[in-house]
Amino acid sequence: MSDANAHPAIATDHALAGRLPVLLSRRIFTGFGSYLLTFTAIAAASYSYLVGSALIGVGSTRLGLVGYLIGLVLGMSFVSLAGGALSYRYGVDTVDAGKAALGMRGSLALLIGVLICTLGWANVLLAMTARGAVRVLNAGYAGPVAGTESEVIAVGVALVVVLWLLVRRGAGWMERVATYSAGTQLVVALILLGAVLYRFGVTKVLITDVTHNQAYSPDRITQLTYAVEFGVCNSLGMLPYMGGLARLVRSPRHLVGPSVLGYAVFGAFVIAAVGALATAGTGQTDPGDWIPLVAGVRGGTLLFGVMLIANLGALVTQVYLAAVSVQQIRAFTRLPWSVVVAVVLIPSIFVTFNTRWVLDHVMNWLAYNGVLFVGLSAVLFVDFFVLRREYVVPAQLFAARPGQQYWFWGGVNWVAVAVVAGATAFYLWLFDPLTLRVGLWFRYAGAAVPTVVISSLAYYLLMRLLVIPRGIGGYRPIDAIPAPVEVKL
Repeated sequence: MSDANAHPAIATDHALAGRLPVLLSRRIFTGFGSYLLTFTAIAAASYSYLVGSALIGVGSTRLGLVGYLIGLVLGMSFVSLAGGALSYRYGVDTVDAGKAALGMRGSLALLIGVLICTLGWANVLLAMTARGAVRVLNAGYAGPVAGTESEVIAVGVALVVVLWLLVRRGAGWMERVATYSAGTQLVVALILLGAVLYRFGVTKVLITDVTHNQAYSPDRITQLTYAVEFGVCNSLGMLPYMGGLARLVRSPRHLVGPSVLGYAVFGAFVIAAVGALATAGTGQTDPGDWIPLVAGVRGGTLLFGVMLIANLGALVTQVYLAAVSVQQIRAFTRLPWSVVVAVVLIPSIFVTFNTRWVLDHVMNWLAYNGVLFVGLSAVLFVDFFVLRREYVVPAQLFAARPGQQYWFWGGVNWVAVAVVAGATAFYLWLFDPLTLRVGLWFRYAGAAVPTVVISSLAYYLLMRLLVIPRGIGGYRPIDAIPAPVEVKL
């Protein structure tokens, strides 16, 4: 680990285990490909096949896929800047970056969101992987079959131990595991896509739609809007991940392109497309059910098993980001990195004993949790790019005392909090992501895009009227702001 000539992903692991600013020389994403593959690993996990299976419910398989891709690209392009630009420039994690807009104490809401999102999805994926692995281990000539709960618990605990062993090695191992996992997931997906098209034909799977009474809406425009909305919301839900990954990027040219291509195109879209076409052909939604049907029993079982192993890329990344962010809590800063990771994984032990309950309830709750990041992404974008002209004082992000620049009122920027709360209410008025209930104007613009636009305007106007004239929050006249300097910490 101490060898200065080693691969940077290995040589700097200990330095990247905390939340202090990361110097350019210590950043592990030195090229386009490694950053792209890390995002691909997050998006290409098994749950994306289920998302694809749900896409055909919009009414048209083709519209569902086209709209989903559009939404993914739009959302990921925006969130890469809103959640990643400040973190990239100053080498700080998501929560520290949010302090400039939310306040030193207001950022607690972002910390809670980061932990819930990263650990929530990690534990959902852990439950899916444990149950799927037991099916593969018990596979016979008829294909994967469900095992006992005790077997699921044993496999789940073993996965938690593996996660601890990998994440405790630091960011370099996260990047390596994600790279191999992403490549493996894409190979498996392409094999499955070929098997689906060979067995059912391109025309059949593309024109197989649900009946009008089963579709979310019989109206074609609304069907497309549903699909775009799913894609935008999926991408905006990546806000908690962006800062923790962007702080590890060395070149500004790699901030947006790899995240959009890796997450939106190669990860989320490709995997969802395979899931959608397979469901259209077989009528099954669970990959464990349709993979043996399209790839044969033995070949399908092998592919399913490899897919589950490749979930480690997303799991390791999610746990790593959670372990870095949880060090915002002072007690965790005194603990060794291995202990921090172990504490973060404690909820996962309980998940292994309740995997069915997690899959039945937690995914539904996480659908609402992601709504918070729609308004928050607008606030972070406007605050950094428009109001602060891309300039903050890095040292002040760590100055949690009254009178400091980002203290606002009692450590909270109540204007930002009010805008995020209002944006959440407005979004839910337009669209309920669980029941799929939509408001009157959803057909024309969806919910996320108008919410981002309105909350951005509201935040800008309220800050100009209520905060900046009072001289609080560290906002400076444009002629007093020095030209941005490329990350010299």
